Amino acid sequence: GSGEPVEDLMAVLSGADGADAAIVLVEGKPKGVVSRQDLLAFLAKDAGTAKA
Repeated sequence: GSGEPVEDLMAVLSGADGADAAIVLVEGKPKGVVSRQDLLAFLAKDAGTAKA
């Protein structure tokens, strides 16, 4: 659901058997969908702002 760690989403979407997308639940009700592409864009943006 919303507020879950990104690592949990990575586990759901990664690997050959991973899902193509995950439904985001808020208080048990669907509120959105996050795709692999969404996750990759988030990680790329986050990597661009990381300090060396």
